[in-house]
Order: sequence, then structure tokens, then C-alpha cells
Amino acid sequence: MPALIRPTYRYTDPTLTPPTPGAALVMEVSLVFSRPGIGPKGGGQHGGIPLSVGPTTTLFRRHDGIEMRLPNTDLLLWDTPFLIAGHRHGVVDLRHRSGWEWLDWTLADHVTHDHHTAAAAAPAHGVTPVVGAGKSSPLVVVAIRLWHKCIHVPRPSPGGSTVSIPPQGVVLACGAAATRCLWQGIGSRRIEADGGTV
Repeated sequence: MPALIRPTYRYTDPTLTPPTPGAALVMEVSLVFSRPGIGPKGGGQHGGIPLSVGPTTTLFRRHDGIEMRLPNTDLLLWDTPFLIAGHRHGVVDLRHRSGWEWLDWTLADHVTHDHHTAAAAAPAHGVTPVVGAGKSSPLVVVAIRLWHKCIHVPRPSPGGSTVSIPPQGVVLACGAAATRCLWQGIGSRRIEADGGTV
């Protein structure tokens, strides 16, 4: 008889604060099951310990040691520890409480959540404001793909002049109050230039 999977994850937060959904939670809980109707021909569901959560599929090890890959749209996270904790604190409708909607998500929804979270944390249009050590005015770091023509970037100074970027270069930083720009070209050459054009 094959060994049974013995889940070890416990959710013990007495305030019932929902954990952050995503692939990291899937790996922490360490047990997934297929949606009803997605399973062996004899009935039941596939289930096992996730080994890796990919963008479209998840590899998991079943109770019999066989590794299997299924689409993320067909897999659900093991939600029993969270539901038991809710019942322990008198909450029987945990899925309907704010922040717990992910209890009904497929693994595809968890992966999508990670993608949206990463996209929201990324700087808009490649611009990240930073403050240099000991300086009060922020630097604006601009990352731009290589183009076939010159690109003009507005300098974030009160004067409002522009910096021209040659096709092979990337502006690393422009001082908000200064007239100097740091530019990096091909071969990691660093050039400091005064004025409006690099």
C-alpha cells in the first residue's frame, strides 16, 4: 500500500489575518489538489506536494511517489488549515471575509496575483526616484532600451531642458538641480557631460 501524504502546514493566527496569496504560499502550504472532475478515471482527485509552481503548470509528487504536471487552472491549494482555524474561532464563512477570497482560487490565480504584485511594484516607465547619500535633491534614474535614433529625455530640473541620448547609450542618473548627467555607453564607458546634450 502506498504511503499517505502527511500535511505539516498549520495556520494558527488567532486574529485570522489572511496570508498573502501567491506561489510562495502554495509552496509553504505544500499540498495541492486537482479541481473536482480532474482526476483519475476511477474517480477522485489528483493531489500531492508541489515541487515547482510555473507560470502555466505545476509539478507535484503524488502519494505514490509519481511526479505529475497539471495546468495551474486545474489545481487548488489545500485550504483545510485555514477553514479549521476559522471554525476554531467561530467563523464558518471564512471564504467570504475580506482578504480571504483566494481560498477559492486556482493556482493560476495565485500566479496571476504574483504577476500583478510584481508589476505594481515595478517603477512606472522605468523611472525610479532615488536620493543620493548626503544630498537633499533626488536623482532620477532612467532605464531606456537601445533605439536606432536619438532619444530626448526631459531633465527633471526647474529649467526643464532635455538630455539627448545617443542610440547606444542609457542615461544612468540626472541630478534634479544640477546640470550634469551621467551617461553609460557601449562597453560600460561612463561619461559625464555638462549642458543639455550628452
